[in-house]
Amino acid sequence: VILGSGCIGQVYKGSIVNEEGHIQNVAIKVMHPNVREQVHADLQVLRLLSHIIPKYMPWLIPSTSATSSKEFLRWINPKGAVEEFSIMLEKQLDFRREANHLTRFNENFEDDPSVMFPEIIMGFEATSDVLIETFCEGMPFGKFVEQYQHDSDKLAKMCCVGIRTFCRMTFDHNFIHADLHPGNI
Repeated sequence: VILGSGCIGQVYKGSIVNEEGHIQNVAIKVMHPNVREQVHADLQVLRLLSHIIPKYMPWLIPSTSATSSKEFLRWINPKGAVEEFSIMLEKQLDFRREANHLTRFNENFEDDPSVMFPEIIMGFEATSDVLIETFCEGMPFGKFVEQYQHDSDKLAKMCCVGIRTFCRMTFDHNFIHADLHPGNI
């Protein structure tokens, strides 16, 4: 069963026989075919544009009465911005990194029963293209809000958990989950 699809892969719901011999629901993330090649091609286009636009199309660069296009370019640094973006995007193209992050999140929040992250399934080690993790049953955030729209206590509790979790990620762990779409909350 397909649960969702993103820019670099799809997530399926499946089941496995775990180490104890029980059937266990899992989420299986699979990288889209040729996504690395597509991303690299797109990044090459961005690199090219970061060189061409400032030199040959300066009218595309915004300026204000306080800053000239040249000052804006020095401040925004298109070449540097594209390189930084490239580095961050490249890191997303390896599910082993995500597996390591899930392990770290679980360790960081092992003392908080109100916060749950999927766990890596032992015996199914992540590869750069496939990640198998526990399937976390839950309710999408929007549906939760809709269902409990008249229960201010429950909504307040959910908000407190969310704020506390994000603050702990930011200030205690210096390690933030940056994909906080409703399916992940």
